[in-house]
Amino acid sequence: MKAETKHHQLEAESIMMPNRAKTFAWAAQFLPKQTRKDFGVLYTFCRYVDDGVDHCSNKEMAARFLDQVSRDLEDNRSSDQEVAAFLTLARHRDIPLGFAFDLVRGVRTDIGFEQTESLEDLLRYSYQVAGTVGIMICYLLEVNGSDALAAAIDLGIGMQLTNIARDLREDFARGRIYLPADLIDRPTVAEALGGSLPAQARVVDVIKQVIVTSQTYYQSAENGICFLPLDTKLSILCAGRAYRQIGQLILKNPERIFNERVATHAHEKALCLISSLLSLSQVKFHRVEISASHESALHRPLKGLPSFDVACR
Repeated sequence: MKAETKHHQLEAESIMMPNRAKTFAWAAQFLPKQTRKDFGVLYTFCRYVDDGVDHCSNKEMAARFLDQVSRDLEDNRSSDQEVAAFLTLARHRDIPLGFAFDLVRGVRTDIGFEQTESLEDLLRYSYQVAGTVGIMICYLLEVNGSDALAAAIDLGIGMQLTNIARDLREDFARGRIYLPADLIDRPTVAEALGGSLPAQARVVDVIKQVIVTSQTYYQSAENGICFLPLDTKLSILCAGRAYRQIGQLILKNPERIFNERVATHAHEKALCLISSLLSLSQVKFHRVEISASHESALHRPLKGLPSFDVACR
C-alpha cells in the first residue's frame, strides 16, 4: 500500500489522542481541520517512537526498533504505517528529517537509562525528545524563522520538564529518574516513593526547581506566538498554558506527585481558554516588531546538538 494511502488512514489516529494526551487533544480542537489531522499524524509518529522503546522487553529489542526507525528515515520510506505517514507529512510540509533523527537519538538514551546527571543534561534531553517536536510543529504550520523555532523549542522543553515533575512515580517504575543526580540521589527518590516524609521533602525541593525552570521556558515560548499564523495562535497558546497549569498545580500541593498523576480538569482548561482569548487581544501577540527578544542563555546547554545547531544558526 502506498505511503500516501496510509497517511490518510492515519488521520484517524488523531481520534486516539483524548485517551493518550488529553491536553494536546483539547488544544488541537482549536486548529484548522487539515492542520489538526496533520498534527495527529506527527503526534502518532512521536508516540510510536517513544512507546516502541517502553514496550520492548529488553534493551537489544529496543535498540533494534530504533535502528529500524533510523534506517527508514534515512531511506525516506517505511513499511511501518506510523513512520510512512510521518514521512509523507514531512515531504508535504517540508519538515527536515534531522529533527526526527534527533528525536530518535533522545529516545535512544532511555535504553538502559537510570538517572540524569545534571540540569544541563536534562535540558539537552528535553530538547531532543520535545524541543524537536516543537520545531516540527512549526514546519507543519509553515513557520520556520529562527526566532519562531527558538520559541517552539522552549515550549517543548517547558512541557517535557512538566512531564518529568509529574511522572516521577511512573518513570521510577521503569527504572528511570530524570531528576538530576547532582541535585538528588537515587536512594532518596526510592525512599520518598516508599513513603519516607524526610525524603519526600528533599524530592519536593528538586521538583520545585524543575517546575520553576519550566516556567521560564513557557514564558519565552509565549513571546513567539506572534510568529504563528492567526488561525493557530489560540491552540498553541492554550496548549502551553494548560501544560504550564499542571506545574502550578504541583507547586500548590507538591506531595500529590507521590500519590497521583496531576492533571488539569475541565474548569481549569476553561480558564486557560479564557485567559488565552483575552491575551490574544493584546498587540504583542501579533506584532513581531514589539515581541521580546529571545534570551540566549536558555539555549546555551543545547549547543552542539546536531539539529539545534541547524535550527538556530
